[in-house]
Parts: sequence; C-alpha cells; structure tokens
Amino acid sequence: MTPLAPHDITVFLLALGTLLLIARGLGEVVRALGLPSVLGEIAAGILLGPTFFGYLAPNLYASLFPSDGNGYLLLSGLTTLAIVLFLLVAGIEIDLATVWRQGKTAALVALGGMILPFSFAFAVAWYLPDQVGAPADVP
Repeated sequence: MTPLAPHDITVFLLALGTLLLIARGLGEVVRALGLPSVLGEIAAGILLGPTFFGYLAPNLYASLFPSDGNGYLLLSGLTTLAIVLFLLVAGIEIDLATVWRQGKTAALVALGGMILPFSFAFAVAWYLPDQVGAPADVP
C-alpha cells in the first residue's frame, strides 16, 4: 500500500464532509415533517450514491468517491467501522426482556422474512435459469 498523499486526505475529508452535511440536512428536513430522521439520512445515501449522483455527474462522483486507491480504502474502512458501531448501538438498545416475552412471534416473523423470500428466489432461479441466471454456456 502506498502512503497517503495530501490529495487522498483532501478527497477523503471532502467526501466525509459531503456525506455528513447532506445526511444531517435531509435528516433535519424529514424530522421537521414529523418522520424519523433516519429516513432523511437513508435518502441522502441514495442521492449521493451511484444511482443518482453518479448518474447525474459521473466525473464529479468519481472524483469525490473514488472506486480504487487510498481514497477508496479510507472510505471503505470508515464505512465498515460505522456499520459495526451502528450495530453495536442497536444491540445495546435492545431490551432482552421484551425479546424473551415476544420470542415465538419474533422468531416466526424473522424466519418468515428469510425463508419465504429465499425459497421464492431459489424456485425462480431453479425453474427459469435462462431468464434470471447466467447464460447456459457459462459453467
């Protein structure tokens, strides 16, 4: 791995600042509408992602959110850390007494939310491989 250049740090800080500013701003707008601020933060992630921002301004998107090199490694590492901390906070906020009281219902909902979609997708892929899978000549 090559050492960080000043340009890498600048791009990282610009990307981080942009993400935080837009996420916080949209979070506050959504909260003013009486909705949870996390909805605005998710919307910010969608707007700043390749689907929207990458489509509207591909060169600016590629400059601000690099897909390789040190800038990518910095953002990827920060993203991984943020997800781990988010899951830690979510786990800390879970009331185990409530989970145990509603255990059977929660287990049925969780299993239904995993088994049914997986089974459906497997059946579609099994019976319609040419429409949803790789071409027949690909092993």
